[in-house]
Amino acid sequence: MCLCYCRLCLPILKAFFLPYVLLPAGDGPGGVVTHDFDGNGRADIVVANSNAESISVYLSQPGGGFVGPTDYPTGRLPYDLVVRDFNSDNRADLAISNGETNDISIYNGMGDGSFNSHARYATGPGPRCIVSADFDDDGRLDLATANTVWGSSNGSVSVVYGQSGGGFGLPQDYTIGMEG
Repeated sequence: MCLCYCRLCLPILKAFFLPYVLLPAGDGPGGVVTHDFDGNGRADIVVANSNAESISVYLSQPGGGFVGPTDYPTGRLPYDLVVRDFNSDNRADLAISNGETNDISIYNGMGDGSFNSHARYATGPGPRCIVSADFDDDGRLDLATANTVWGSSNGSVSVVYGQSGGGFGLPQDYTIGMEG
């Protein structure tokens, strides 16, 4: 499902995916994830709005369609999202990479499709893509971002390790790319 009104996506939707639904996204829609955030058995949608410094949450409805968006603020240039249960409360949480504030926003899910106020954790400069796994085998989820500064051939990977209660520590950065 396309979440924007772009010239490239609209003809594809019309040709192959009728009927389709266009959802009004925030300014500069980018990363998108799906998950059942409200527990109704249907996939909901969250979009990162790069130019609006926010995410938009769309909750699915019985019989199709979505309610929303409900917008939540992020850092500058939210780029990518990952869904996991970071605080071990059996509810889906969100992590968002913020490319211009060099951090990650964490929203803890409430289980009803809403999220509480967010916390932010530092990364290296220019985080773009974000993933989550237990990198250090301590039973807690960790986060990693691929970082790039526009106009540079160098980059880094930041790993922030999960702490008890769902928080994260300071980033450990690993340089990648071309030196020169």
